[in-house]
Amino acid sequence: MSFYEKLIGIQEFSQAFSGADFIKAPDDWMVIVADIEGSTELVKAGLYKDVNRIGAATIASVLNASKTDIPFVFGGDGATFLVPPSEYENINRSLSELSALALEEYNQKLRVGAVVVSEIRDMGAEILVSKLMVTKDRGIALFKGGGLTIADRMVKERFESSPKVQIKEKTLSLKGFSCRWISKPSVNGCVMSILVLPTENTEENTVGEVYTQIESICGRNLQRVHPINHSRLENEKLTVILKDEWKLAPMQHSKLRRFFRTLVILIECSIVRLGLIKKYVSSIPKHADYQKYDDTLRMTIDCTNQQRERIESFLQDQYEKGRLIYGTHGSDSALMTCFLETLRDGEHFHFVDGSDGGYTMAAKKLKERIKAADKTAAFKVIS
Repeated sequence: MSFYEKLIGIQEFSQAFSGADFIKAPDDWMVIVADIEGSTELVKAGLYKDVNRIGAATIASVLNASKTDIPFVFGGDGATFLVPPSEYENINRSLSELSALALEEYNQKLRVGAVVVSEIRDMGAEILVSKLMVTKDRGIALFKGGGLTIADRMVKERFESSPKVQIKEKTLSLKGFSCRWISKPSVNGCVMSILVLPTENTEENTVGEVYTQIESICGRNLQRVHPINHSRLENEKLTVILKDEWKLAPMQHSKLRRFFRTLVILIECSIVRLGLIKKYVSSIPKHADYQKYDDTLRMTIDCTNQQRERIESFLQDQYEKGRLIYGTHGSDSALMTCFLETLRDGEHFHFVDGSDGGYTMAAKKLKERIKAADKTAAFKVIS
C-alpha cells in the first residue's frame, strides 16, 4: 500500500488551508504533467469539448495503467499526476499512446513530461499531499507546498514531441471513461471558473481567506452553487455517445465488438433514462471535483451574475495589493466528464469545467496577469 493510500485525508475542503493532514511525497516519486499544446487557440476555435475530452482521458489512461491509487488533479486541458517509480514505465507508455491517438483522431498534440520529486526539492519547493475524502477509503487529491507549480514550469520548459508509437489495446486502456451527460444551462446565471495563485510575498493564509470570502459571497454554503445538479442530469443522444466513444477507442473494435459495445451502451443509457440507478446518479455531485487545490485554488461554481461581479471585484482588489494572481471565466453551462470503475461510492469520479473551456480561458487570463505584474519567478504557495 502506497503512502497516498494510507493517508487519512480531510472531510471538508476548507481544511485544506489549515496545514493539517498533509504529508511529504516520497523523494523518488515523479510528477507527470500531460498538457495539450495550443489549447487556448483550440478552445477559441470552438473545440473545447475535444480539449476537455482528451484532457480528462489522460486520467483514465493513467488510472487504468496503474496498480495503485494515483493522486492527480484535472486542469481542463490536461492533468498532473504523482506516481511511484514502479508505475512510471507503464503510465508513461499509456500516455504516449494516448498522445498518438489524440494526434490521429483529434489533431491535438498531447505533450507529456516528468520530473522527480527530489529534483523539485532541490529547487527549494515542497510537495505536500492530502485528499478530500469521498468515502472512508477514497478521495480527491490535494497538493500544496509550491512543488507542483515548479514541476509544471520545469516540465513545460523541457517538453519535446512525444514519440510516435503503435496504439495497442493491451497497453492503452480508457475503460470506464465516458462523456455522456448533456451540458445543462446554469441554474443561477453563470458557471464561473476560478483560478487563484498566491504570490511569493503573500501571507500564509491568503488562499484560505479567498476561499472563505467566496463562500461568504455565495451564501456560506457552496452546495448552493455546485455546478452539477443530479436532478437535471440527462444522457446525450445515443448517436452522439457512440461517435465520441468510437473516436476515443478506434483500435479496439471489430464489427462484432462494435455491435456488442453498442448494445451495452444502449442498455446503460436506457437504465439511466428509466431511473434505475438513482443512488449512483444522486451521488455524482459528491464525487465531482468542482473545487480542488494543487498550489492553485481551482473552482467551478454556478453563481449569479451579481455574485460573479463581487468575486471578481474582491480578487482584483487582492491582486492590486500584490497578494495573489487570478484568472476567471464565465460560461453558460458546466461540462462534465466521468471515470467509472464501478457505480459504488468512491469508485467513480467526475471532472467539471466550464462548457466553453472555462479553466483554459481562466488560465490565459491568469498568465496575462502574471506578465502584467512582472512575476516571472515561481510563486510561493501557502504551506
